[in-house]
Amino acid sequence: MDAYLAPLYAEEYEREKRKRDERGRWLPGFCGNINGRPRKKPRRCEADLFVFGSTLTTVKMNGESVEMTQREANMKKLYESAMKGSVRAQIHLEKEFQRLDQERAEGHVLLDSLERKYLIEGNGGEGMPREIELQMIALRRILNRDEASAIEIARAKRRRKKPKS
Repeated sequence: MDAYLAPLYAEEYEREKRKRDERGRWLPGFCGNINGRPRKKPRRCEADLFVFGSTLTTVKMNGESVEMTQREANMKKLYESAMKGSVRAQIHLEKEFQRLDQERAEGHVLLDSLERKYLIEGNGGEGMPREIELQMIALRRILNRDEASAIEIARAKRRRKKPKS
């Protein structure tokens, strides 16, 4: 088998040998890095993006000047572009909508599990760690869930636990 591959190795060695001089340096017109030097990528800082996105700008809407953040203006432009038929904008928005739907679904699952653990199966919320309570409040606000339903569940649980005399 080596006898079969030996001519290939020798041929490759001769080809490489022709690209270098006797000291092993590359000959003019040849290079070891075929793709060239990698381009520098600009460093993006989250703080810079936040500052850019929260900078106020004036935009014309229906002939009126409206003040909004750069981020809102960019999203408005993206929506307009998608509505005018830009397939790339439509694909980008659809991916963002799917990501948002996924995050919301995960938020609902998390909130349901916390409510089940601390309100339904627990003591109706008594003795719940403050961090968990704050997390549940934040999730309810983000997900537009009615806080009263969770409180009613806890009260119903407490009523069921009371011993009958």
